[in-house]
This record gives sequence, C-alpha cells and structure tokens, in this order.
Amino acid sequence: MKKVGAIAGWCALAWVALLGGLGSFGFVGPDEPRYAAIARAMLRSHDFITPRLWGQPWFEKPVLFYWMAAASDWLRGGAATASGAAARLPNAALAVALCAGLWWFLRRMHSARAGILAGFMGLTSTFVIGFGRAATTDLPLTAMLSFGLMGLYLDSAWAGVFLGLAALAKGPVAVVLAGIIWLAWRLNGAVPQRGWTLRRIGGMAALFAAVAGPWYIAVAVRNPTFVTIFFWQHNLERFATNRFEHPQAFWFYVPVMLLALFPWTGWLGLPLASVVRRWRRLGWRRAWDTSDIPLKAFLAFWVVVPVVFFSISRSKLPGYILPAVPGAIALIAVCASEAWDRLPRWPLAISAVLAGLIPAALRWAPVWQPRAMLADRPTLVLGAATVAVLMILALRRRTVALMAAMCILIGAAVGALTHRPLSGAIDLGFSGRPLAAVLGAQCEAGLPRTCGNVPLYTWQLDRGLVYGAEYYLKGELAAMPEGAPPANAIVILPRRDLEAFVAQYGTRLRMANLSRFDDSGGRQPWQAVRVQLY
Repeated sequence: MKKVGAIAGWCALAWVALLGGLGSFGFVGPDEPRYAAIARAMLRSHDFITPRLWGQPWFEKPVLFYWMAAASDWLRGGAATASGAAARLPNAALAVALCAGLWWFLRRMHSARAGILAGFMGLTSTFVIGFGRAATTDLPLTAMLSFGLMGLYLDSAWAGVFLGLAALAKGPVAVVLAGIIWLAWRLNGAVPQRGWTLRRIGGMAALFAAVAGPWYIAVAVRNPTFVTIFFWQHNLERFATNRFEHPQAFWFYVPVMLLALFPWTGWLGLPLASVVRRWRRLGWRRAWDTSDIPLKAFLAFWVVVPVVFFSISRSKLPGYILPAVPGAIALIAVCASEAWDRLPRWPLAISAVLAGLIPAALRWAPVWQPRAMLADRPTLVLGAATVAVLMILALRRRTVALMAAMCILIGAAVGALTHRPLSGAIDLGFSGRPLAAVLGAQCEAGLPRTCGNVPLYTWQLDRGLVYGAEYYLKGELAAMPEGAPPANAIVILPRRDLEAFVAQYGTRLRMANLSRFDDSGGRQPWQAVRVQLY
C-alpha cells in the first residue's frame, strides 16, 4: 500500500508541477517564441532538416526540440493551431520521464528509499520545473544526457542511443561532458560491473553515429555554412569567447546551483558532510580512491564536471549547468537514504526555512515593493507560521512529513502561478502574447508590418516581448529605422523609456499616446504612440 500511495502521490505531483497549465501564460524570454516558431515552420513547410526562423536558416541549436515540438503541434491540430502549451508539452513530458528514470536507476543501483527521494525531489526542484515547463533546448539535452550517463554506469549499449539524442538536442557538448564524467570516474578507481572492451565501446559509438549522424550529414549537405556557423560560432566561440555577451565571474554557478535545487538547497549539505567524514576517516590521499563507493563517485563527477566545465567558459547562462542538477538530486538522495536514521538537523532546517517562505512570496509577488511587503502583516504572519511549522518537523526529524509538506507547498506554488491572478500578471509583464492580442484587436489589417494603413514599428522593446508577439502574430515586427524618423507611424516602445524616446525624436515628431492600445490600466511594460513629422 505504501508503494502504491507513493506512486499515486508522485503522479499527482507530476501533473501539478510539470504537466498542468502549460499554456496559462504566453512565451517568456527570447528563446521560447523563437524555438516554437521554428518548430511551427518545420511543420508547415515539411522540411525537417533545415531549421528556419522567418524563412532564414537558423543554426544556433540542433533539431531535436524542433522535431518534438512540431510533433506535439501536429497532434494538437497542425501548424495552424500551434500553441504555447503544445510547444512546452514535450519538455514537460521529458522532465517527468527524467524524474521517473532517476527513481528507477537508484532503486536498481542503491535502494528503494533513494529512488523515492530522487523521484520526489526531482519533481519539485526549481530548475527541473522551470526548464521542464519551458520550450527550450536545455531540458532535452539534460534528459538525454542523464539517460546516457545512467546507461554508461549500467554498461548498457543504450547509452549510445541516448547520447546521440543528446547531441541532436544541443550539439557536441553532450559527448564532451559524458566523456569527461566517464573517464574521471574510471580513472579514479571506480570499477564497473564488467570490463569495457573496444568491441563494446565500438558498439556504443556505432549506435551514437546511427542516431545523430544522419541529420548532421543531411543539414551540412543542404547548407554549406552549417559547419562554420554551428560548430565554430555557436560551440567553440560561445565557449572560448564573449562573442554572445554573457560574461560572468568564475564562481557564478555556485549560487546558481543553490537556486537550481531550491527548496532542497539545504540537503546539498548531506553529500558535502559525507565527503568531510570520509576525509577524516581515511585521510586526504586514501579518500580519493573511490573504488569502494562507485555509485557516489559517479554521481559526484556528474555534478562537478558540468559546473567546472561551464565555469571555465567565457559565456555563462544559468541553464548551462542544468545537466548537473539530476546528478545532484541523485547524490543527495543516496546520501540521505544512507543516513536516514541519523540525518543532521541543519540541512533539513535550511530547506524548511526556504520552503516556508513560499506562501509569503506568492502573496508578495504582484506587489514586490519592500515597504509594502513589510507593512503587510497578514503575509508576514503567514510566512512566519509556515516556517515555524516546517522548522518543528525538521528539528524533530519528522523527515517524511517535512518532505510531504515541502512537496505540497511546491505543488501549490506552481498551481498558483499557472492560475489567475498570478498567471495573468506573468502574461502581462513578461510575455508578448498580450501585445499580440491588442494589436490583433486594434489593427484591422496589415499585421505585423502595418496597423491598417499606418506603418508599425518597435523601438528598444525587450527581445522577449518582440519575439513573443511575432510568434503569436505569425510574422516579424519591424524595428524603427535609425536616422531619419518615419513621417507617420505607430511605435511600440517600453513604457519606462518614453522620456528617452521624446528626447531623441521630440523635436521632429508630433506624438500622441494611443489609449485604445492600453486596456490594462498601464500595467503592461510597453505602450503605443502615434508619431508624425511636423
């Protein structure tokens, strides 16, 4: 009965955390709408080799996500009815499969308790939820690479298949990471169940080539510039230079990793404490021989290698270390299961405080002004009470009850974010969908280049808003031309930059705010103005 209850609870949590409400708000950020538009174009053109964004080849990422999103759009009715929910569904399903895979892997290689812990922690970790509900390429890479690493540990030929899919998800970085992790694990004294032979390695390589090779060959044959653009610019230069302007400090991924595991951040102290105890018991030199703990060593390398690898890179974005998160979850689950009867209180207390702040954070989210937050006594009481209850469970080592409460809080938080009023606030503030809806309602014809007979432009508008509006309008918006201003136009610009726009063009333009485009009382981050030369 306990097993059935755990599976039922896990399935319910999977629905709430990852699968429900995928279309409750529009695409957020610049990547989601572009990748979804490429998938829709593939479905419309039936060209599943060359990714195209508004008719032009787009070689920033490989093709796996586009295939999955196009298949999801097709199942939902085709390119004409493509939606945000359909584009996000493949990643959400992959995230659920990843958490189920961790559960199965640890149950087989360690214990049933470790599997259950990893399964529930995976479904409720911030990065798994965030990237699992986003139409981007990070989750497909992470899921396929994780399955491939599990296959390498199990000495399974299927590792080649999954690593091939990982290479189709985001490129050669999947092979590089898997190779470094496997070599570091082997060279550090960990011994697999069976000796590796050239024949077995050759078999995996053949499966990898059979999965990844056909698309890479086909796209390179059709597009001679693919090799230069994809491998040189978007892989080597992205890693070695700051060409794409994402510089960060070397230690950038330390706080990112702590955020990625929220609300289980405190539990990361369990493997760290395990390492300290091992050093004390065996000494510094002997502790590095991990032949007696092959699984924990493998999981440790799974965490450390991506973090160090991308810390060396000149270009850093938070999603780059997503491949390390499943390894961290699995390592935490293993260490927690081994110390279950003597779990230290401090990691539990840290996570209890973090999770306890979730209800207050949700109430503060629409306001997010320090003075108003401190003056909101009911919210302060709610936060203090939730933290107090979870702290009691942590200090009394009611670990199962604490985990259940934290999972319920995360599920409730995701449910709140995907339902009004919070979903509406996210949509209005961060998505281009409301802008597209207003333009569609106010402009009788000509979109997205004109509004009726009047040219339509954007000026210094956030890329995410522009790309999102373009996806829903099914066409490109024009940027306001530099130099001479247009004689007559409607301009969509950031609300906060109106004064800068006036300072730049005010001496040459007559401007009027178009109130009919503002049906939200000024709460959206953009506004429309009519400009004319005088």
